Amino acid sequence: MFLYNRFVKISSVILPILLSVLLSSCTTTSYQELDSSVGYWDEKVNQSADTFKIGFDGAEWNRNSIAEQEKVIDYALLRSAEVALDNGFRYFVISENHSYTEKKTTKETETSNNETFRHRAIFTTVNYIDLEEKLRQNNMMQDGKFKGYAVYNTDLVLYTIEKKHNLSNYKLLPNFATRIPGTSPPQRGTIEMIDRLPHKPIGNPNQ
Repeated sequence: MFLYNRFVKISSVILPILLSVLLSSCTTTSYQELDSSVGYWDEKVNQSADTFKIGFDGAEWNRNSIAEQEKVIDYALLRSAEVALDNGFRYFVISENHSYTEKKTTKETETSNNETFRHRAIFTTVNYIDLEEKLRQNNMMQDGKFKGYAVYNTDLVLYTIEKKHNLSNYKLLPNFATRIPGTSPPQRGTIEMIDRLPHKPIGNPNQ
């Protein structure tokens, strides 16, 4: 009887913890249009022809905070590139970044709490049909209102994030060689450079 009571007592502590770990670890973020809680959305800003608000809502209450945050930012970048291409643009800058993380704390036992997270990425993008090379040297805007901002090349963003997150079967990804005249799949050196772009893009780094 003593061993049984001890087993019940231990189980009452351990099982809720294991259950919460399993539930949070199986919640993942996939690339899709926004449904009830997860996915991307986008809208024009003041009916402007070149400015959009792009968002991606990550899965609710996940323990894997850093990995999920990175994925949400990447998927918002992916949607930003898609919207740019669908509207005839080849480059974009993120003029505003209002991404944020929510943290949920629940009490598991008398002495321990469980912390889970949800990430949302919200960008405002300004898009360009083309940019002279001297205006986008080192992937940075060299002049104008957005001087010092990161410049994103849409086809490279699509290609890199597809590879990074194993989205090779993602049917909506364009064929770069036919979608953009005169382009070809990027070389490995360029892919590595794009991969190093910050996962939390900001505006002017000097601000």
